Amino acid sequence: MWLKSIEIQNFRNYRSACVQLSEGLNVLEGCNGSGKTNFLEAVGLLSHGKSIRIRNMEDLIKDGESYSTLRGIFENEQGSPLTVTCVLDRSQGKRFRVNGKAAARISDIFRLVPTVQCFEQDTYLLQGAPSVRRTFLDCLCAQLYPDYLRRHHEFRDALKQRNAALRIGQLTGSLKKATDQVFAQKAAPVNILRRLALNKLSDVLEKRREDFREEVELTISQKDLEGGDDLETETKLLLQKLDRSSSEEERYRRTSVGPHRDSFNFKIGGGKIRWRSSRGQIKNMVLRIKMCEYHLLRQELRRIPIVILDDVFAEMDEVRRGNLQRLLALGAQVFWASTGINQLAVGEGRTFLRMEISEGMVANRREILAAA
Repeated sequence: MWLKSIEIQNFRNYRSACVQLSEGLNVLEGCNGSGKTNFLEAVGLLSHGKSIRIRNMEDLIKDGESYSTLRGIFENEQGSPLTVTCVLDRSQGKRFRVNGKAAARISDIFRLVPTVQCFEQDTYLLQGAPSVRRTFLDCLCAQLYPDYLRRHHEFRDALKQRNAALRIGQLTGSLKKATDQVFAQKAAPVNILRRLALNKLSDVLEKRREDFREEVELTISQKDLEGGDDLETETKLLLQKLDRSSSEEERYRRTSVGPHRDSFNFKIGGGKIRWRSSRGQIKNMVLRIKMCEYHLLRQELRRIPIVILDDVFAEMDEVRRGNLQRLLALGAQVFWASTGINQLAVGEGRTFLRMEISEGMVANRREILAAA
């Protein structure tokens, strides 16, 4: 899958842009604040249906404008076109159309174009709160499993109802038993799919270890996510956990067990990743995770994901840059934002599209043949 062209109107700091793209490497070059990351965000929004950086939709619309429009024309591995249009409207919200037809749900968009995104804030995958890793895992599951977003939405509805009963002190007796049963039944498939995705990602991390011979071992610890292998067993285990946490929940008046509280961690050399790790080490480990995510999506979906990289080469030594350049040999369409292309040795005979970004404008585009 690759993005052939993109049209941008009133998005972030872009007034208007229409760009024909390369099937391989697309380099966005410009100063900090010029709009490189905003361009990448537009690509991610068209492929995932949501921004990975901004939760408030109105912040995506250019200041002083009432709406924003994005339109991308994709092409799959068989050469079939796919047109995705996104309209962000301050009064009517976010709307998507796929090949001219309205998309009712974000899940209609999420699995159309498999995408791996790597932004600056992804460093919190390793050192941030558990919620950051849960969001990453939810995004991975949504791409791997067709009904994951629906099941996750049903779980969130059950959680909301249960918390409402806890807040007013009504979760007792038969009502608690019935509410807990519904909650456990909705949470169980979310837990199982999360574990399945993490196990697959862990397997890929192990299999791709040789890609990073100069680096320490990176593994996944998911002790808090342990549970049953089938829905019935998982539901029973969740009900048992809810019973054990009853006194805590009565005290704090919120649900303390379930997918919204579960956690997993990445470890290096068998130990925790500590804050004393350098930014270069952290960025390299994040990209390792993202590269393994790429391999997993390609393996499971039998499609080639688009790769989005936001200035990943900053603060990295030559050995790590050499490891990261493997992405260019994976056959994917890659979007890479940087303050200068001299950081990247593209490779002999490789062509790429260079876009110079300045104050929300694509100032220049040209195809360059990399020097030997």
